Amino acid sequence: MRTLLWLVATLGGAVLWGSTCFAQVDLSAVAVPPEPHELAARDIDIKTLSTPKEIADAFELIDRARLNIGIYQNVDAGFHLKVSFTASGMVANTGPGSMEEIRRARGQERWSAQIGNYSMLRINSDRVMYDEKPAGPVPIRIHMLRNALFWPVSYPEAMQRVRTFNARWDGKRVTCVLMSPRTAMAPVEPSGRGWREREYCIDPRATLMEIYSEAPGIYVVYDYRDAAKLGGNTLPRQFSIFQNGAAVLNAHVDLLEDAGALSPDVFTPSSKAVSNGAVLRQPTHYFRDPSHKMIGIVIRADVSKVEPILVHATTGSDGKTYETELLQNVNPSIAQAALQQVRAMSWIFPGAPQGGIRQDDQYIEVDVVPLSTPLLGCAEANSFNGPPCGPAEKP
Repeated sequence: MRTLLWLVATLGGAVLWGSTCFAQVDLSAVAVPPEPHELAARDIDIKTLSTPKEIADAFELIDRARLNIGIYQNVDAGFHLKVSFTASGMVANTGPGSMEEIRRARGQERWSAQIGNYSMLRINSDRVMYDEKPAGPVPIRIHMLRNALFWPVSYPEAMQRVRTFNARWDGKRVTCVLMSPRTAMAPVEPSGRGWREREYCIDPRATLMEIYSEAPGIYVVYDYRDAAKLGGNTLPRQFSIFQNGAAVLNAHVDLLEDAGALSPDVFTPSSKAVSNGAVLRQPTHYFRDPSHKMIGIVIRADVSKVEPILVHATTGSDGKTYETELLQNVNPSIAQAALQQVRAMSWIFPGAPQGGIRQDDQYIEVDVVPLSTPLLGCAEANSFNGPPCGPAEKP
């Protein structure tokens, strides 16, 4: 059972009060802020796919791009990978860092990472995760790095709304696919990208992912010059993650090679290892959605129209919010209120590893509405079974 208490705050330069009510919010006419890596401009011709063949072709294009970059999803492949990176932003761990992974087969993996004063070593031995020391929550930039490199595509949810358009990027034509969940709310056809749409921009000739955007305001840009190749997989030699138009992570694939012959000791935990490290998950989204009994977060403020903002957070099945950051530039008072409310949430998830913690990479919508907006549906708490998106767990 997952129980969340969602607050509505009223702002008049400061937070005045909170309750567990929500407001009716229509985002169809609210434009996603312009950003150099956002290719879905409001004046571009975006087609909503309606036939089974059109939707299947779009999914096939995404899946081919996923398989090209998806060395982690090739369960029979062994590899040795080294990545160096530099992280920045208003988060706990920034500066230079590194990650190394060795995998022989599913169930035999070893990866390590370090940034600042944080370091970890994890061994997957017969599908049980062991950390060499209790490392606590994994820093948000390392979580983002692994999702961007290993898991840029979440498996499509049932009843997706799918839209496509063509654009130019880095001198080549790309096909971009916008996907969002169909809900019981009234369907919208926004001009430009919608606030709840994932975006995948793919070179259709090479079937390589060029830009991946999990939510408006965050963009992974891949660079395949001098690409790292192994077997049937093509990894970008470098990639960057942008938020608010600024790079918050620049990564370089230093080494990709076959794992070769490895001693069993490589995958044998030491006697001091603990088996309760945070299991990292693919991105999930949270927004107001009555069809899934998700109330959402609303802030009433001195604004003339609805202004959605997105909070990027890592949260745990222990109920805690670990790190938070905003994906849009907003009024400092509103920004503080949004972050405070997300940090105050208690995230109780089913399916946590026995004796351990499940760490989620969350994109949480906070809707800023005018002071005159009526509040609806007051309740003590919102309880329902299961997470909103339910992607598969991964190490």
